[in-house]
Amino acid sequence: MSSQSDSLYRIQDSDIEKAGLVMADAFSNDPIWKRILEGCSLKQRSIWFQNPVRFCMKYGHAMATSPEIEGFIGWLPGEFSQMTFGRMLKSGISGSSRKIGWRPMFRMMPLRVFETDRKKHMQDIPYIYVMIVGVSPKFQGQGFGGKLLRGVIKESEKRGVPVYLETSTEKNAAMYNHFGFKTLAEINLPKLNLPQWEMLREPE
Repeated sequence: MSSQSDSLYRIQDSDIEKAGLVMADAFSNDPIWKRILEGCSLKQRSIWFQNPVRFCMKYGHAMATSPEIEGFIGWLPGEFSQMTFGRMLKSGISGSSRKIGWRPMFRMMPLRVFETDRKKHMQDIPYIYVMIVGVSPKFQGQGFGGKLLRGVIKESEKRGVPVYLETSTEKNAAMYNHFGFKTLAEINLPKLNLPQWEMLREPE
């Protein structure tokens, strides 16, 4: 399944700012995040994407392709997939809205459907939730995305639990299909009117 070259780098506190910048770059053309972060500066978008990095550091795994952080993946046990206010406080991200403004928070309201759907699909089954995964555009097409996915798949196989994620483009859904993910549902996000694929990969 993997080799030494597939080993991922665990994000350190000193890497958080760079990881946020890499994710802001990676998601600059993502349909959902373009809509939610419309009008935000690069610095604001970087701060926004530091949030899932910090959250995954606290409650799961925050991993990069290498210390250079060409790409990043954050995953969590399913029971920590929801960013509650208490968990945000404990992971040190509750104050970011003051730096970014409240508008993106309000624009995120339609994404609550993901929490409802995850509970419906997974019920009480243990699983790994991929909160975020992306590669800087200048490094895309060089195998870094596959390296990140193999990392979480390795964890899934070791624990014997499935991996769950959401993605917002048909191209990404096809890529995840290549790694063994199956589409559980294709939905249209309310208010944002954007498609979304909810996907699952069972351990082999």
